[in-house]
Amino acid sequence: MSPGDPTGAGPARPLSPEMLAGMLEAARQSLFAGRYSEAIAAYQAVLKRDPRNVNAMSHLGYIVALGGHADAALETFDKALAIDPNYPPAHFFRGQVLAEAKGDYAGAARAWERFLVLVPRGAEHDQVKTLLAEARAKAAPSKVTR
Repeated sequence: MSPGDPTGAGPARPLSPEMLAGMLEAARQSLFAGRYSEAIAAYQAVLKRDPRNVNAMSHLGYIVALGGHADAALETFDKALAIDPNYPPAHFFRGQVLAEAKGDYAGAARAWERFLVLVPRGAEHDQVKTLLAEARAKAAPSKVTR
């Protein structure tokens, strides 16, 4: 115990890659099981040790969006993307929030277009390609015929 540290815990040690992966997986499992408080605590624990962890940031933003706080979620995604502009989940979640919570289909389309560049194939690519087509259709000005 040092004089400036009455808890004796000392500064947080850096996480090993294995420990970080385990913490993120536990947080993800809590998130997908709907145990949001547990997921929030787990992602916050990661960020306490690794404040620039875009995985934890992006997923916390997603949880914030689920709680009805779209603007705060978008700020969180923007922060994650400022650290790593090539992190696909941040683009995916950003698109979801823009489309579903804000009705900004053009913005959602831009986010999903970037996702598709970063994830060129696979099931997620196909899912987002469908979402992108829907967003583009909704963003297009409606054509009134006489």
